[in-house]
Amino acid sequence: MKPVKSYQDLEVWQRAVTLVTRVYQFVRKFPSSERFGLVVQIQRAATSVPANIAEGWGAGDDERVRAVPSGCTRFPLRIGNPLDRCQSPRFL
Repeated sequence: MKPVKSYQDLEVWQRAVTLVTRVYQFVRKFPSSERFGLVVQIQRAATSVPANIAEGWGAGDDERVRAVPSGCTRFPLRIGNPLDRCQSPRFL
């Protein structure tokens, strides 16, 4: 295992960045009427995950860095509600 020198070396951050890319690809298929509503809400939820990881790392406080994974578990709750609304036939 290679030494972790920055948050970018963390596998969880790398996976979060991949998630952001996939989310952005997914929401491109949404109707243009949702561009400033649902799309923005989903994108912000997704981008908050790697941002929170980086912020926790940058704090330099071991306690805060350890808290990052628990904070990231809230992501499904933030994005879950808007994605539930995507079950509408106009999104499928």
